[in-house]
This record gives sequence, structure tokens and C-alpha cells, in this order.
Amino acid sequence: MPARDYHALPGASASRLRKLWQSTPAHLFAEMKEPKEPTPAMILGTLAHQLVLEPGTPLPKLVIPPAEYPAPPESSLVKSKKVAAGDMVKWSWSAGYCQVWKRNHEQRGFIVVSQDIYDNTNAAARSIAEHPEARELVADGDSEVTLITWDRETDCGLRCRLDHVPKGPLIVDCKFTHDASERGFERNAYDNGYHIQAALYLDVWNALCGSEERKTG
Repeated sequence: MPARDYHALPGASASRLRKLWQSTPAHLFAEMKEPKEPTPAMILGTLAHQLVLEPGTPLPKLVIPPAEYPAPPESSLVKSKKVAAGDMVKWSWSAGYCQVWKRNHEQRGFIVVSQDIYDNTNAAARSIAEHPEARELVADGDSEVTLITWDRETDCGLRCRLDHVPKGPLIVDCKFTHDASERGFERNAYDNGYHIQAALYLDVWNALCGSEERKTG
């Protein structure tokens, strides 16, 4: 199932349950009505997932903004006489020129990423490919597996999208973090509600495929 179709489905998902846990039903309702723009971290995760789990699938059209842009005559820098019109100045997302550039590229179907995001995405994928245990986990199996069921106790639909289901007893979910130390990642895992996600994935898996006992990894 394409990701866009999956995210349009009704029912409880890990992201919605985490939102309830972190805030209130009103916050979740507002977010469902007006989804937020993807954050840099979300973009990095999406691209890295594709590089790691679906290396044969072409990446979406990416574009990296230049380091500098020509100052237009109406810019505050020119009006304050800090630079002359047409002088090259450092790229800034608060500048009108840069915002228009981003909007034009997005309208043409591009995903705009910074050089840092692009470099970090490739580094994350490379680190998994070079790690013997991680490489083995994603070498075989099925990626982006959608599971949908109905919970009779709560009379609610449940859905989840597993990163990877390898051969063996695991369900693999890829996470990216700024602090890979044991203590740092434990804190990050709790703050982001990964325990809620793991519980949901196992509950839905067992409801649909209970003959195969699995654990999250």
C-alpha cells in the first residue's frame, strides 16, 4: 500500500496514540484536521528509511538550496545599504527570495532538503550498511508492511506500518537519533513514545498473525 493511502486511513495508529499520550484529545483532533508540515527530522527519517529498506526504489526528486543567493533590490539588506542589489549573500529561509524559491520547487514536485539533511541521511544509511548485525536484519524480508485490524474491546480500527519484517522472530523498526549512547537513546525512546509503538505493533501482529511469535527490535 502506498504511504499516502496508508496515512489517509481512519483508525488508531502509533503516531496518534503517542499524540494522545503526550498531549490531549483536542491536540490530536486539531492535528488530524490540519496536518503539520514535515519537520527536517521527519524528512531525514523518510529518506533514510528508503535508502536502508528499499534501496532499489528511486528516491523522490530532491533539491538542495544553494549556499548563497543574489540580494534583490527590495530586500532589507539592500535597503539598509549593507549590500548592493545583486550581491551574493548567505542563504536564509527567512528571506522572501528563499521562501519563493522553496515554494516554486515544491510546486514542481521536489522535496527541498538542506545539505546537512542530505549528508546525514546518507551517513545514517551507510552506518547501517556497515554494521554486521543491522545489515543482516534488513538484508532479507519485506519492508513497509501495512497491517489493519479491528479491536473489539475498544470498537476501534487499528493500523500500523512496519518498517521491516525479516525472516526470524523480529519486527524491525528503524530509528534515528542524535544521541546513540544507551542512556541517551533510552531517554529519547521514552520521550517519543516508542514503547507505545512497540506495543501496538505486537498487538496488531499477534491479532493477524498470531501463529508467528515475534518481538520488536
